[in-house]
Amino acid sequence: MPGKQILVELSFFGAPPDLDNRIFQLRLNGYYPILAHPERYAYYLGNIKELERIRDLGCDLQVNILSLTGYYGSPTAKWAKTLIEKGMVSYLGTDMHNERHLQALQNALRQKDVLKIIQRNTFKNKDLFNQ
Repeated sequence: MPGKQILVELSFFGAPPDLDNRIFQLRLNGYYPILAHPERYAYYLGNIKELERIRDLGCDLQVNILSLTGYYGSPTAKWAKTLIEKGMVSYLGTDMHNERHLQALQNALRQKDVLKIIQRNTFKNKDLFNQ
């Protein structure tokens, strides 16, 4: 597994109809797909069965830290926390694209509820650096 993880980002409008096949092909070629921020895709909101199915295909899930703060809205924050509480999330990410995101992330890491979530749960982020 070392060095073979690949971050998969989907359209915000809908998952590709051949997502299962794409995950299968990645796995077949020795990659370990990680689905980026599923909590932000409206078509997965509240659909734990679909995300469980995707995980069963061999695709881990990664939640954005800013999602936990409500940065992308309250429903997204609630869904991100639910996914973590249910043990569905393997990685935390930042999805940082600009300085505004950096400032929001710095603020997020000062919020006690966010720190609690990070400290109470086990994520695989450190495994990415132990290769």
